Amino acid sequence: MTIGTALVVIAVLYFIDKYQLWKKAALVCLIVLGVALVGGSGYYGWHIWQERKAQAALESQWKVVDEKPDWDIPSPPAGFVLEDASYAILFPIKADREAKTDAWEWYRSSKCVAVGDARKVNAVLHDTDLLSFESFDDRWLKEVTLASEVKLALWSAKVKECQLPAGSKNVKACLDRQTGTIASQFSDLPPGAQLVSCGPKQELIYLNSDSGTKK
Repeated sequence: MTIGTALVVIAVLYFIDKYQLWKKAALVCLIVLGVALVGGSGYYGWHIWQERKAQAALESQWKVVDEKPDWDIPSPPAGFVLEDASYAILFPIKADREAKTDAWEWYRSSKCVAVGDARKVNAVLHDTDLLSFESFDDRWLKEVTLASEVKLALWSAKVKECQLPAGSKNVKACLDRQTGTIASQFSDLPPGAQLVSCGPKQELIYLNSDSGTKK
């Protein structure tokens, strides 16, 4: 506070005290304060309303795309193939929904690649992890909490799909849930042979299946 401002304040207070205007001065201060509060609140409220209006207009133009599976939906109708091998493996598993969704996304985002001089695909790439077909790698689904046989089944399905001939769709395969192993008609049978049925402890699944395709 400068000396000039201090002198003005002192003069005002002296004037109020001399003519006994304290009540009127207090009333004026309250009115000014009330007007300031109402004006400030109105401006702030108007500003927030404008922001929300602009946000709503922007969101109305968005197209929400959710490719995550809904694990609470009922079983698929008889005669239909589940979306892919990973979905078929994970669907009946009793596990945390988030873990199942993470495993499904992990499976879908993994790439089939050929490493070195190989003429055929021989590895799976997920982010920066390169996993060889030769053996199961602990880095596969390392951040997902699922039973080891479930992880192995997903790994086996991914390897089988990577080994399929180009353009192969709805390839029959047999899943053993207890061991996590998968046998398919292409890689586990003699050339030209067809996989007719699965064993008593095995489950028929489809590799490279189209969502909603009839069997």
